[in-house]
Amino acid sequence: MPPRWLASNYPQKLAHGSPAGLAVCLVGAALGHPSSHPASRAPPSKCQLGSSDHGYTLQNAPVGAAWSPWRASVCSSDGHPGCTLDSEVAVRVGGEFFFDPKPTDASRNLVLIAGGVGINPLLSILQHAADLLRERASKGQGYEMGTVRLLYSAKDTSELLFKKNILDLVNEFPEQIACSLHVTKQTTQITADLRPYITEGRITQKEIRDHISKETLFYICGPPPMTDFFSKELESSRVPREHICFEKWW
Repeated sequence: MPPRWLASNYPQKLAHGSPAGLAVCLVGAALGHPSSHPASRAPPSKCQLGSSDHGYTLQNAPVGAAWSPWRASVCSSDGHPGCTLDSEVAVRVGGEFFFDPKPTDASRNLVLIAGGVGINPLLSILQHAADLLRERASKGQGYEMGTVRLLYSAKDTSELLFKKNILDLVNEFPEQIACSLHVTKQTTQITADLRPYITEGRITQKEIRDHISKETLFYICGPPPMTDFFSKELESSRVPREHICFEKWW
């Protein structure tokens, strides 16, 4: 059920030199077709498959329905990807929001609001939305996905994670998927490939309000102050609470 995530901490320095204590998130998007995963139609519930004091290595971690079909995106809390086999990690499972519509559900637009490494669960939703668009295009049936707008903020372009993944989806579905990448402390020149998508400065209230409609669901994941600010802003703009979903996983 996208997005479920696994967050881990490295208890010791890794072979490539990254320090201990960096967060690892495995994005819960099943490879190929998320809806084919046995758990994809399960009702929302709090998942407790492990606790933070259970240590596993990336090689000997338990294999099963909850692990093997899932695409893993590994990133550190300071924005630098990296891990090695046999690195010991402590794993916890989470994910309180999800987007997993049935084929007959009403079409919805999505606005995904990400800050820093909060992109992880939102990337999962973005990838799932793309899979729904592909299914509809290839089979002429299935869920009718609306538009998806990603608003993603980080300090600079080096800390915008999964840039290629995001832009590949924007280019694949230019009519349905769009992104606005925000940088707040950019000091270097922005590359030509990113420039059309970059806005210097924070995500604004106006940007959020411009996308409010009765068909739109909002998903927010970022630093707690950011998450609180935008969720309250949406509520004050009379967006129904059930249309505002947020995740606080750090």
